[in-house]
Amino acid sequence: MQGMGWEEARVALNRLIVPVRYDRDGETSERVALAEFALSAVGFTDFVGKRGEHAVKLRDALGDAGNILHQRLSDLLQKAESNARSLARPITLHGDPRNSHEDVADSIVRAFWTPMPTTAEEWVIVIEATPDQAAAALNHLRTTLATWVARRPVAAGILERLGKRDAPTAVEYAEAVHIADMLVFTGTKLLTLYAGIMHSMPIYRLYPTISEAEAIALWWPWGRPAPLVGSVPPGPPKPSRPTLDPSIITAKRPQDVVKEIVEKTGLNRTTAQSMTAALRKKMRADREWKARMLLYEGLTKAEVAKRVGLSPSRISALFKNDQSIAEHRRSRELQRAFAAHREQREASKR
Repeated sequence: MQGMGWEEARVALNRLIVPVRYDRDGETSERVALAEFALSAVGFTDFVGKRGEHAVKLRDALGDAGNILHQRLSDLLQKAESNARSLARPITLHGDPRNSHEDVADSIVRAFWTPMPTTAEEWVIVIEATPDQAAAALNHLRTTLATWVARRPVAAGILERLGKRDAPTAVEYAEAVHIADMLVFTGTKLLTLYAGIMHSMPIYRLYPTISEAEAIALWWPWGRPAPLVGSVPPGPPKPSRPTLDPSIITAKRPQDVVKEIVEKTGLNRTTAQSMTAALRKKMRADREWKARMLLYEGLTKAEVAKRVGLSPSRISALFKNDQSIAEHRRSRELQRAFAAHREQREASKR
């Protein structure tokens, strides 16, 4: 910061704030870069030139930066605490889709196909793990989580110091965020493994007093030959309900899907609605996301409506009272202003 003017410091700080202001799950490196500048600038008064209004604006921006850094670390520690409460429950109570905010199929697929570490160097997918690997992953994640839980007070202490006179350094803040990140990562992995174990061995719910190691040894179905009761395995079950080939669906709008299915397959409307509910929900979510991105880019509601196949009134109702769009546009305008200011300065230097 030596040799930097008050205006230059304010502009530099704003450039670091803009990418992370509204992105609560963004890159940790961006927040560490913000911490390196903001925490060093607190109390620093040797900027070049007169203070003027730039000093006031710099002070306000430093307050905003402190709030952003505090919010990120606080969110991570709260998530880690939520994971800890879930992990405190017996393993036989995990894996119930009714307790998940995810779609049932998505939660089951994630539990089966998420890679799990058995050691620091070896990872395995739940549905491909042998009984020994499943037990090793369980022990490794618990040991790793206990290591990071022991360091949680360090991160909590840094959180308490943010915004106070003895503010932490950027190195201390980076360490605190790393601790919180690892608590969330390891806790989430362990919760997913719990769900994978219970989806793999639902019989375990009937015998909750048996130890996990014994249950895995008795009932773990993956990674070893499946026992056959008879000499010939049973044939595939006959479908109990009509099936639908997704490749026949060509409709671009969710409201047109059911009509197309009825016309092409002869199914009744109720059955077509039931079989395409998930697809239509995804199409509506994709359409809303596309409309939001176009609004972020500065397009009018009429232009957005034309591109996504909705009416302008429907776009207005969809994003009624949504302040993030206006805030995002102001952020983009600020970025453009910064870029134009930099180009003017570079042009003046030439």
